[in-house]
Amino acid sequence: MHAIRVSLPGAYLKGVPTICGGFNNREGFMKGRPECYQLDLEDNMWRETENPMSYKRCWTAYAYDDNWGLVMAGGYEDTRVLMKSVEVTK
Repeated sequence: MHAIRVSLPGAYLKGVPTICGGFNNREGFMKGRPECYQLDLEDNMWRETENPMSYKRCWTAYAYDDNWGLVMAGGYEDTRVLMKSVEVTK
């Protein structure tokens, strides 16, 4: 069984559901992940994208913008110290 990802931002990028970061419930509450995944609409499977985020990120604020893609701000990496950076998918 696969571990469940929680606390991760998501948006439709070019019509495809996309999620980034979050944490794996088996690894611990504040262990952020850097990977992004897109849903393959043909076989209904999540596939890791070629470009992960620069930092591990969970519990982040996020929004979608046509010019920037998925915009993720703050959150936590591997500590309980709040990150002060922003990352975009475009």
